[in-house]
Amino acid sequence: MAEPAEPDDTMELRLLQPSGDCTPLVVQRKHTVSQVINSVKQAIPAAEGQIVELLYNTTRLQHADTLSQSGLNEGDAITVLLRKPEILISPINGVMPK
Repeated sequence: MAEPAEPDDTMELRLLQPSGDCTPLVVQRKHTVSQVINSVKQAIPAAEGQIVELLYNTTRLQHADTLSQSGLNEGDAITVLLRKPEILISPINGVMPK
């Protein structure tokens, strides 16, 4: 069974949404950005298939980095970006598919 987190291991972040809403989220410092994105998806409703990305100041957070590695601290605000996936079509032998 996992040990309970020590109080110093957790922090509260503020999720800034495109709507202007701000949602608090308590996370562990050792969590990766990818784990936080999963928590964000539970806290903020997103349309099916939408991609969730997180920005700290103007820097896009890397999925494999921990929150500590990303430089995040108690009370910091991160911007939540919700976007549809891009579909790129490349020509086959110079001809675009129909």
